[in-house]
Amino acid sequence: MMAQPGRLTRHDVAHVAALARLHLSDEELDLFTGQLGSILDHAADVASLDLTGVAPTAHAMAVTNVLRPDLALHDISLSFELVAALKFADPGRTAELRRRYLALILDGMRATGRDQLPGSPPGWPEISERWNAS
Repeated sequence: MMAQPGRLTRHDVAHVAALARLHLSDEELDLFTGQLGSILDHAADVASLDLTGVAPTAHAMAVTNVLRPDLALHDISLSFELVAALKFADPGRTAELRRRYLALILDGMRATGRDQLPGSPPGWPEISERWNAS
């Protein structure tokens, strides 16, 4: 489809825009052809780098768990279930309160290094018992 190998044409951009059902003016086609050409040129530069011996990475920076070490998965799922169970007559009020409670729960789950929950987290039998008792 491309006129020259490695060179993006105005026709290529128009074709992709048509596939995406975008209606572009002549000025936009000219602008996007140049911009997309620059992006593809940069991608070609990156692809041509010799990466022998460079380990693949998923993130540019080291990623660590941001949740507190004393939280168990079922603590988190129970918290989310409780937020999901909130229901008021006004759907807007329900959504707003769910957002607020969820933000509070997530903020409390972030690891701070010094704040620990007292005792061990409840196990599934205790969670089931609490859930069924309510």
